[in-house]
Amino acid sequence: MQKDITKLAVVPMDGSKDAFKALNYIQTLYPIDHKLKLALLHVLPALPPIMVEEARKNRRTARHLELMQDKHNILGNHILDDAQKHVVRKGFPADNIEKILECKRVGIARDINAYVEKRRADALVISGSSKSWLEGFFTGEVTGKLVEITRMCPIWVVKGAVKYAHVLIAVDGSPKSLRAVDHAGFMLAGTNSRITLMHVTNSLSRFFPQEVIQELGDLEDMWAYETGKTIEPDLDKAKNMLIQAGVSPDQIDIVVVDGGRRLSKILLDQAQRRKAGTIVLGRRGMTDAKDFVMGSVTRKILNQAENLAVWVV
Repeated sequence: MQKDITKLAVVPMDGSKDAFKALNYIQTLYPIDHKLKLALLHVLPALPPIMVEEARKNRRTARHLELMQDKHNILGNHILDDAQKHVVRKGFPADNIEKILECKRVGIARDINAYVEKRRADALVISGSSKSWLEGFFTGEVTGKLVEITRMCPIWVVKGAVKYAHVLIAVDGSPKSLRAVDHAGFMLAGTNSRITLMHVTNSLSRFFPQEVIQELGDLEDMWAYETGKTIEPDLDKAKNMLIQAGVSPDQIDIVVVDGGRRLSKILLDQAQRRKAGTIVLGRRGMTDAKDFVMGSVTRKILNQAENLAVWVV
């Protein structure tokens, strides 16, 4: 039973309304008395290198840079104070909140990732644009970069306003999907969230044209039956993992749905139909030669999700 273990979520804040949606999402999942700590992180902008060099030679320039840095610090503290007040007003314990100002060193995304790794955080919670995770500043460019480079810590991308605590976990029997189950069990133990373990069967339409399938008679029914039976041990294992983590068996459902060519659409439709506010996916790298090449299903869900949180584990 791990539900009493303290967990740490890092939440970058940039002062935008979108950033507050990540805080609202956390409070949708977690009861007031949950052992969750928040690290609210703001990365201060770097001073222009040319002006820094000039300040070494010119006392007046040095004074201007000092005043500029002071203003940055004041603004950063104001952003973090507003974020803390936002969650405390809704009942989150102030003692469970840290406020961190970090100076930009390499880049906002890489600096956030470095902080997450240094703290060994359990989750990185970021806001993402409801239109596309590749648009904008904190709602796009930085978010997209973080999803690419953050490997050590699961990343939660909050797309829009999430209303529901119900969590849908995609299970395909792979080690990566079971790692996603393990993370979800750890983070959701002690919450009231309902969890659906969902497997989407491989339809024959993913391998053969529909015209060919129609000529195969009962073969499609046999295929669906056999593929559903094959995944049963993995779904049972996933359920036991959740229970061992401290999730009540009454909170867990197991669902197998017929698949098709558009797996991402099926998962998004199922989340909407079941009023799930979160989809949990295993990270699917295709090569170790780059920082990270995301699987097509995960990428499509991140791009298309609205008013939904997507956990990439």
